[in-house]
Amino acid sequence: MSPATRRSRTTRHRGYALLWCLFSLLLLLSFGVIAIEITMLRVAQSRAQIAAEASALAAAGSLRNGRGAAADDAAGIAAMNQGNGGPVVLLSSSDNSTADLRFGRWNPETRELEEDLLAPDAVSVTVNFNDQHPNGSVGLLFGGLLGLEQVDVGARATVSRRPRLPVPISTWILDPIKPHAIELRSNSTLEINGGLVVSSSSPDAVTVLSNSLLDATLLQLQGGVNFDSDDTIRGLFRPFDDPAEPPMMPQLDLTALPNQLGLVDVPGTLILPPGNYSNGLIGREGQYVLQEGVYLFGEPGIDLRRNATIQAENAIIVLGEGASLKLSGTTCITTAQTEVGGVENPDRIAIITTSELSELVIQRGGILSVNGMVHCPSAVLNCSSGTLEATRIAVKELDVDRNSFLRIGEEAPHPIDLMMVE
Repeated sequence: MSPATRRSRTTRHRGYALLWCLFSLLLLLSFGVIAIEITMLRVAQSRAQIAAEASALAAAGSLRNGRGAAADDAAGIAAMNQGNGGPVVLLSSSDNSTADLRFGRWNPETRELEEDLLAPDAVSVTVNFNDQHPNGSVGLLFGGLLGLEQVDVGARATVSRRPRLPVPISTWILDPIKPHAIELRSNSTLEINGGLVVSSSSPDAVTVLSNSLLDATLLQLQGGVNFDSDDTIRGLFRPFDDPAEPPMMPQLDLTALPNQLGLVDVPGTLILPPGNYSNGLIGREGQYVLQEGVYLFGEPGIDLRRNATIQAENAIIVLGEGASLKLSGTTCITTAQTEVGGVENPDRIAIITTSELSELVIQRGGILSVNGMVHCPSAVLNCSSGTLEATRIAVKELDVDRNSFLRIGEEAPHPIDLMMVE
């Protein structure tokens, strides 16, 4: 082979090698571009998922304060996450009018969010990066080379809100006569840190109107609900299967109580010994202190107004036949322990009624504070411009009006668990 021929073949081989090198370089660059774009998409997807989960957790945690507060908190947490060149935007609403934030009840069997604005227990948040959303779509660095300049990315998270089990029952509404077992009106609040049992099949068993609020950890309702704003009833609904019964009254021998004189308007501070006050206690002034033991008040019962107050230290107050408890602009503070004056009282019952004619009336700024249980299943509790605080109550009906505030259960809200279900 001549030298010229060898030189020609060597040149061709070098040309082929150069072409292969260029082709390999282009192939590697293409793989590199694709890897970069995939990484960018994964980063955007991860940001969307983190924002969705954080926002859903914030919204579910704020449901106790209403859907409006939950929507605001979700949007605020979303904005703390980085999106495409700026904070993540969440189009939030409290009425499911946007696709970004949805309220409802989580069905664990179907694993779906059933949209329901009445006492929702779950929140679903979707974070979108697309051209139809203020967040915009994800731009690609080499979109022109790939023929795709923008990509839509989205992520969704659903959080269910559940009270930590077991939930102690703190409120029983039993055998009401009226259609409304519970009626709240005129900016009143009923806060129940525990379970609520309503034994009424009426379509209006629970009525919440005029900017009032019923907030319970757990609601067991036999009848229907009447409301003028679906954000005024909060808590977890559970079917009325086998509701817990209220505790039994302690065994009391009322016939053995010593007879005491009736009292009317005694000034100053008066210490009352346990016993049977057959004519009741009527006061317009003075402070009445009940010692440890059992007290039976006959008709009219306890009627305090103006400057009169009553304080009962570890006592059981029994309202006899036709006797009621009426507080008008005054205060009654009573406590009960697991044993009162030699009487076993495991449920810490502090106030008892024995007659269907009895009623509990708190009005005109009156305050009834019970560190124990109000066990009056045959009595009606009427609160108008008043305040009630009790560990537990059992009454026939509950009628609340005019900016009243009632808190049943422990002072601190019952613990809530947030679960990421989707």
